[in-house]
Amino acid sequence: MTSRSRGSDQGSADSGDRTGKILRVWWFVAAVSVLWLLWMTQRPQHVVVADLAPLTEMANEHGISTHMLISIIGNVVVFVPLGLAVARSLALGRDASAGTVLLGGTVAGALVSASIELLQSVSTSRFTDWRDLALNTLGALLGAVVAALLIRSGRRPQRSRPQTWVGQEDGG
Repeated sequence: MTSRSRGSDQGSADSGDRTGKILRVWWFVAAVSVLWLLWMTQRPQHVVVADLAPLTEMANEHGISTHMLISIIGNVVVFVPLGLAVARSLALGRDASAGTVLLGGTVAGALVSASIELLQSVSTSRFTDWRDLALNTLGALLGAVVAALLIRSGRRPQRSRPQTWVGQEDGG
């Protein structure tokens, strides 16, 4: 084996190790997202309202209602990281289609949201709402779309330019 092919094999192994590390980071982000979502959504309603008071007061001062901020925007935004992380994890190291990436990130968000709503249905201090499930799933979809766009931008073929040599004239 020549030193050139050994270097190539080493580069391939280093690339695989790096991909594996990045993959673990994305799955870690997904797991942390799920744990945070479970923690945030299973606390008593009055505690969550008190914790979010500074944010809702500031929004109200700018004409944004608490319902718009928390129930609509909040339910979408908090699921974006989960959809993004799951979609990136599914695509990393594979040649996954955009559809697979979008579906995986979205379904993961929908399943986590459905689990949250199920847990809230047996809680005396929380309540369920099908709109939360829909908005959470939308957030996961948006995160998956971001992941698909990142993947697509990374796969764009480089435009090849004709090589010119020092001293070579254009056209010949």
